[in-house]
Amino acid sequence: MNKVIFLCNSPSVWDQEKRYAGWHDAPLGATGVELAKQMGRTLRDSAIRFDVAFSSMLARAIQTQWLVQEEIKQLWLTVEKDWRLNDRHLGCLQGLTANEVRLHFGRERLHDWMRHYRQAPPPLAESDPRHPRHDYRYRKLRPAILPNGESWQQLCARVTHFWDFGVTPWIRQGSNILVTSHENVVKALIRHLHHLYEEDLHDLHVPVGVPQVYEFDSHGRVLSNYRLHPSSAETTMPHASVA
Repeated sequence: MNKVIFLCNSPSVWDQEKRYAGWHDAPLGATGVELAKQMGRTLRDSAIRFDVAFSSMLARAIQTQWLVQEEIKQLWLTVEKDWRLNDRHLGCLQGLTANEVRLHFGRERLHDWMRHYRQAPPPLAESDPRHPRHDYRYRKLRPAILPNGESWQQLCARVTHFWDFGVTPWIRQGSNILVTSHENVVKALIRHLHHLYEEDLHDLHVPVGVPQVYEFDSHGRVLSNYRLHPSSAETTMPHASVA
């Protein structure tokens, strides 16, 4: 029996400002740094040893990964960074606060973009400097596959592809795997693993700062899942993401 542990990135400075980050490379805030270290200590206490790790290509996930690896004394661990683990791309909403979006677009449209499975926010123009085609880290990817604003359906499709071809082969080898990504991505992964209906997606609760553990058999079937909570001596101060 092997394990996959999902970590959501700790709060970034844009989370603290209540701004939609999406693919913007907002770094961790002070609270985020401490929360990432706390997750690392929780994993260290569990005595789980990892064989490989995956992370999104966004700074807030990479920083969270580094801080966790330092706490568990596995800085040597191989980490594969994959764009398919990036947060949901929020198009023209990136950089705006929820209040600014409500003011410009209306509360009802914001609700539809955030909650409706097939509705995507207004896309970025290819000429917009925020478009990922202008970001050097994605230079080896075909521009046509880079999102400029995603629905939940589009996010779930790329996350499922990552899981089936990126993670499942490691599970079948009997590896313990650490995956550091973002709340929306972890929700999409959990939906895939439990074969949930699309309307169940938003009922999923993914607490900030709490590792999610999934145990698998050698065929990649889920055997059990649970959360690793910090010890009573720890103080958790999660900062909710923009919703």
